[in-house]
Amino acid sequence: MTRNQHRRTALHHAAAKSRLRKVQLLLELGADPNTTDATGATALTTASQENADPAVVAALLAAGAKLDFLTALNTSRHAEAEVMVREDPARIGPHGRDTIALHRAANKRHLGAIRWLLEHGVDVNAKRPRRRRLRILLALMW
Repeated sequence: MTRNQHRRTALHHAAAKSRLRKVQLLLELGADPNTTDATGATALTTASQENADPAVVAALLAAGAKLDFLTALNTSRHAEAEVMVREDPARIGPHGRDTIALHRAANKRHLGAIRWLLEHGVDVNAKRPRRRRLRILLALMW
């Protein structure tokens, strides 16, 4: 897709729109479930952020999609998120790579994720890392 859609693939779009049969077809045709868009999101991340049908999430996981921190939070897989934070507590700290999770959870009004993040010490004053924005801008320009 165009830079205005963050260069999402057809799989990203089908997952975001909760089109299970299209997701399955694309996966059967060889679509890589771990391909990222210009923001670094996989189809699984996109599906979880858009509250896609759980069957779409299950199909992507069955096809080998890797569970990331945002997806773990969005799908209430708190045990997996707990492990990720335990392995790298700085990920939700002042300059952590996953402080965006609080921004996204607030934007989507995902109260469970917000509560979990607050209970686990997310830095509520953290800003999105600039280097990620720069990477996104560079990706969009090319």
